[in-house]
Amino acid sequence: MPHHESPRDSFLERLHAVRERLETLVSATYARDAMTDPDPNGTETWTAGNVFAHLGEFPAYWLREASMVASSYAGTPVPFGRTKKDPHRREAIVRDASRSPQEILASIAPDLDALEAFIADLPPSGWDASGLHETLGTMPMSRILDEFLVGHLEEHASQLELLLSRS
Repeated sequence: MPHHESPRDSFLERLHAVRERLETLVSATYARDAMTDPDPNGTETWTAGNVFAHLGEFPAYWLREASMVASSYAGTPVPFGRTKKDPHRREAIVRDASRSPQEILASIAPDLDALEAFIADLPPSGWDASGLHETLGTMPMSRILDEFLVGHLEEHASQLELLLSRS
């Protein structure tokens, strides 16, 4: 199986940068009625509380999924993931919206540390792995990390920055 240079360093730099952004954003004061723009091709709009609630829920989930893809891959894309309709995802966004952002960020620090270790330690076979997502199809590991983990964290940091500008 051909191995291409992994994007490890880029992902690690991006992860460090987004953690710094989130550590700043966690102390900000957001207007209660400020809402995000709808997600692309969607209708969901969120308050800062909803965004932080989602941040508190998804890193551990997607890291488990990425780890499973990396360890199970044997040449055929590994089924993984969930969609926006997943009830656990939706429940957490509502249930945890009133938790303090500081508490949420503290609760996911171990998940973000584990994500950093996962990226740093991912062997070539892990970078070569691909998953099969129900709606997005076959995804190489770098796209899984971008779409569901590092890029996903960046997307929500940007939402919080936008909400702050609207507050």
